[in-house]
Amino acid sequence: MKVKYVSLVCWLAIVHHCFAVPDEIPPDVFKAQRDGYLYADYPGVFDRAEGEGITIEAWIYLTERPKEGDSFAPGRQWIIFAKPFSYFVTITGRDLGPGPERLDPEGTTYIYFGVQRLLGGGDLSSGISGRVIPPHDFPLKRWVHVAYQISVKGNRTKKKWYYDDGGSGSIFGSAMGRTDAPLLIGGTKRNGWGWGYGSMKGYIDEVRVSEGFRYGKKPGEKIRPERRFREDWRTIALWHFDEGHGSRIYRDSSGNGYHLFPGGSLATAVRSRGKLAATWGSLKRRAQDAE
Repeated sequence: MKVKYVSLVCWLAIVHHCFAVPDEIPPDVFKAQRDGYLYADYPGVFDRAEGEGITIEAWIYLTERPKEGDSFAPGRQWIIFAKPFSYFVTITGRDLGPGPERLDPEGTTYIYFGVQRLLGGGDLSSGISGRVIPPHDFPLKRWVHVAYQISVKGNRTKKKWYYDDGGSGSIFGSAMGRTDAPLLIGGTKRNGWGWGYGSMKGYIDEVRVSEGFRYGKKPGEKIRPERRFREDWRTIALWHFDEGHGSRIYRDSSGNGYHLFPGGSLATAVRSRGKLAATWGSLKRRAQDAE
């Protein structure tokens, strides 16, 4: 009887997962777009990880699964947020690398948390960790919280990450790099800023950068922050995206003035809409003058 009960519970869980109603998408979010990205270009602000470190976190909503293939091929890793050659958080599909022993089940995805450092001669040193997401656990059409905490002390970098309330930590045997590259959200330049980066498929809401480690003071701690982040004394930047998709600027709610701007195809779309509005305004004025 007990075995039948357990089987019934498992079956109901699978049914609930398959037919779950997608989470609501509010109008005031950032919608990722192919070859588009948001950027905050303030050198020395978002990689200031010495001592107590920094925390960067976001709520994401994925509308598709990443395709399987070579994880390092151009565009294969979807950027959630990244500061090129300093750190990145990406999501990618199953790696179809050589040897069947490397293959996880079809539909498996991975979320990577990495730090990077440029070495002499253009070489790159990376410390990457992350989580394997089985096919039935992929967060399709629901809001998921991700957070990355980084602290640099001497020639070592302490990392602690969280995905959907569960976390893990590690040490990278080198200091995270600091460059003049901007903080990127949702995507990157085509053919620029690193390997395998592309635009994610979905939405991003509520991005916050903070001084120090916000989470993980207790071993094995699970976290579940509020869906709308709040600013406090440790907030460096906070973007609510209340302006909605297609804005020319996403304002920093922390009061520090670190605003986000659209780049790539997003910037082109904003300029096109601006020209269309100007043209319509001109035609309307001419019609009024003719009356």
